[in-house]
Amino acid sequence: MLGVLPWEWTWRQLEEAAIWRLRHQWNQTADLLSMLFNTHVSKDETTRASFHPYPLEKKAKPAGVAPVAKKGGAQPLKVFLEPGAVGV
Repeated sequence: MLGVLPWEWTWRQLEEAAIWRLRHQWNQTADLLSMLFNTHVSKDETTRASFHPYPLEKKAKPAGVAPVAKKGGAQPLKVFLEPGAVGV
């Protein structure tokens, strides 16, 4: 099923690899289905989540990245712009 020698892996590793392979295959299938649906059926943008049987996992933020403040948006970044630059 996985294309690996099973005796080199533990049962837990084999199970995890099988689950991820299945999810990967469904990711590809859901992408194709959403692309075909958007192209031929609907004018509204449809995502792969509409066709995916498993809940899609949210990507974790990388460690060391400071969260962006909700208030003010990009206001703190204006200090790096030259005076008189467009949008200042």
